[in-house]
Amino acid sequence: MRTVAFLDILGFRELVERLPPQELGPRFRRVVDDTTRALNQPLLPDSDAPRLLSQQGRDGTYCIRHLFSDSLILISHDDTQESSLAVLIYTLRCMQFLLAARFPVRAGLAHGPMFVDERRSLFLGPALTRAYSTEQNQDWIGGMLDESIPNTSLTCSPTILAHW
Repeated sequence: MRTVAFLDILGFRELVERLPPQELGPRFRRVVDDTTRALNQPLLPDSDAPRLLSQQGRDGTYCIRHLFSDSLILISHDDTQESSLAVLIYTLRCMQFLLAARFPVRAGLAHGPMFVDERRSLFLGPALTRAYSTEQNQDWIGGMLDESIPNTSLTCSPTILAHW
């Protein structure tokens, strides 16, 4: 069981047609990299305050991240509360950075069975399908949680969910 976020950049086709790939690619990559850096820094500058998460997952990452064209897929490393929360926080931060960089974004999150083969970039399962469907069922910029999310340990974090 994994928590999965599916993020989609809205209007990306128009951006691709309007901007040269050599300009759009680095701009988009920079936003995704800035998000990763932000998660690895203390909450306050020049502070020993804790990071958003108590520790990074394996390989120094908070979640599995797969970027393809205008879609970003985030997958928890496992079924633990912290790993699920990492996906939720990472999703929120990605959305903040993308919106600040003028990339309108929509996201859906779900929880359920997943098959993950990072080496082959093969990701499939009901959690991904539900996250995608949840994202597609919106007609606004923002994010939405699938009904499978309240059945996970994320419900013990009402402060985070209130900001979603």
